[in-house]
Amino acid sequence: MTSTNALVGLSVPRSQQGSAYGVATSAQSLGSGLGPLIGGSLASLIGLRSVFGVAGGLFMLTGIAVSKLLARVSLEKST
Repeated sequence: MTSTNALVGLSVPRSQQGSAYGVATSAQSLGSGLGPLIGGSLASLIGLRSVFGVAGGLFMLTGIAVSKLLARVSLEKST
């Protein structure tokens, strides 16, 4: 994802960016592979509507984490 690459570029020192891009790409691939499996399993256990609630909660937590990371990176860049 483009936003992931931008976050890595902003928050990781240039000497470590190759490793960081590798970890980010691996995490995205793992999520793409495991997401449907976990989502389908959850849907059969707790119902399809509940899966959307779980996904929404995870998206909110991710948004908060990214906002805090961007605030920290912006603060570090300004000093």
